[in-house]
Amino acid sequence: MFFSSSLRQGVSLVSPISPLTFSRSFSFSSPNLARRYAKTKPVSPKTELIRKLRVVPKSGAPKRPLSAYTLYMKDSFKSAHTRGTPATQTMANLANSWKSADSATKQKYEVEAQRLKAAYEKEYAKFLNNVKPDQALASVKRRNLLKKLNPSKSFSKPLVDPNAPKKPLSSYILFVKDARAAAPDVQTQILGKSFAEMSITESAKALGSAWNRMPKDRKELYQNQAVAASAKYREAVKAYNARNGVTKIASEMTKRISVAALGRRVLLKGRRKAVKRVVKRKVRKSKKVLKKPVRKTKKTAAKKTAKTAKKTTKKTIKKKPAKKVVKKTARK
Repeated sequence: MFFSSSLRQGVSLVSPISPLTFSRSFSFSSPNLARRYAKTKPVSPKTELIRKLRVVPKSGAPKRPLSAYTLYMKDSFKSAHTRGTPATQTMANLANSWKSADSATKQKYEVEAQRLKAAYEKEYAKFLNNVKPDQALASVKRRNLLKKLNPSKSFSKPLVDPNAPKKPLSSYILFVKDARAAAPDVQTQILGKSFAEMSITESAKALGSAWNRMPKDRKELYQNQAVAASAKYREAVKAYNARNGVTKIASEMTKRISVAALGRRVLLKGRRKAVKRVVKRKVRKSKKVLKKPVRKTKKTAAKKTAKTAKKTTKKTIKKKPAKKVVKKTARK
């Protein structure tokens, strides 16, 4: 399995709090841990997607500003809400009060909302101009996971790296570009009418039918242009990825997502066991260092006790016969 092989090699875990900072890494090099991760219990696809989403960092884009209505609710909720009444009831009362509010109060909040919106637009434009390749990759991964989780919902476009090479135009779009740049009389020859005389939907239909009617030799010119542009684009992307280390970031992110799908509890268990092993090794080493001087002291103490014991035994052996002689003379 991919999980077992990748974990044997050593997979880096990254905290989801810090956006794409690979500082908190922990490598699982032991094969026993890899086997246990490979034999984890299967989970539902929804929980797997949620686990993956937790690991992928957010874009870090500035938050959208509040509307005039939400600003009014924020200001007047504390004063309107009382103990005992549910929050939903106070919200309903405030909504009715906003409807019946005079133009002066509404204008006050609308002006504030417009000011916040203008500040947000400036900040967001600045953010888009300074998007990094790791942020763009994370936003693409996050959008794909959210689409799988909620297929019926529509999500905003992912972030685009402004310094990355732009995608080439297709053969059809190259034809549309030439048709729009042409003179009005040429447009009438190709489409039947000029773009000024048609609406957007009519012009789109006319361009599609003209592209389908176009002869093969003329179509091939646009197709060859598109193929050449795509080849140039691939070379430019390779060079850009090599300069900024995009391939390395992408591989690390995919590894991290695959490990996160196994579950946080399992990872924590393995991490604890691995840490315990390291601690045990350190304790053993420290015990060895401490035992060496202790053993020497024990030997020296044993030698001293042996010498003192010998001296005492000699003294007792010498004194005992003298006592016996004295006793014998007394009896006589």
